[in-house]
Amino acid sequence: MGNKNEQITDYKYLKNIYRESIKSRSDRITYSSPWPPDENKKYANRIKRAGSCTLKDAVSKSKIAAIHKKSEEYFTTGNMISAGRDLSALATGLVSSDQLYKDYNDWPRINNSIISKGVSAFRNSTDNVKILNPFITIPETLELALNDKIIDIAHKYFGAPPSISYVKLVKNFANSLPCFNTQKYHIDLSSIKLLKAIFYLNDVGSGDGPHCYVLGSHKEKEKIKNWSDSATLYGGQSEESLLQNYTPDRFLKLFGDTGDVILEDTTGLHKGEKPVNKDRDVLIIT
Repeated sequence: MGNKNEQITDYKYLKNIYRESIKSRSDRITYSSPWPPDENKKYANRIKRAGSCTLKDAVSKSKIAAIHKKSEEYFTTGNMISAGRDLSALATGLVSSDQLYKDYNDWPRINNSIISKGVSAFRNSTDNVKILNPFITIPETLELALNDKIIDIAHKYFGAPPSISYVKLVKNFANSLPCFNTQKYHIDLSSIKLLKAIFYLNDVGSGDGPHCYVLGSHKEKEKIKNWSDSATLYGGQSEESLLQNYTPDRFLKLFGDTGDVILEDTTGLHKGEKPVNKDRDVLIIT
């Protein structure tokens, strides 16, 4: 039996799995778009070229506000939330980020007795906190996941009907801890091609923790260079040496308002910048 935390990340193996999956879905699943054939092609083509695009005012602000209000109630009470790792040792300098990454799976999470007191009890001890089972806890999130326009763009991007594989609703803290985990540039290794829909639950400007992306880094020739350990959170290469291969014009900071949706292939280099002005609340659907 292998370790439960082990992942298959071999690129050629995952590429074969991806091809089989796309063919199977194309053969088995009938998709009828409610949109004209060329309506959303420009967005899919933009993602194919650059790796990322933003749909302005794609979702009702009132829907986002309702989701945000419910999430804040859970965060405040500590009910139905899962806290991240206890990073107190990072703040005190007792351990380095490299050492913590090395022992990441064994590093303790915030204690449940502390979680039950709400985020004010541990906001300075970790980088983030998540809502448990968002589709069940806050059903309105499922409505966003089933947005016709987003599904149609995903279908055109993959060339096959898409499926939802992962969802998280997360609060990233504006605290004094150093950047950690997904606040550093990395690539997602669960598939050789995927698409994330990123919904800001509060307006995000400079200093508010914008999502960041390296344009074009999702293309196969580019990401194969980074696939092994050089662009993972646990790799031996430093973020600085990794990014020196990219010119400044390729780095994108995605500011946005509630109601905007970022669609992005996160097998390209990306991160969520650490917020400094205020906490960043975001819903991410893969």
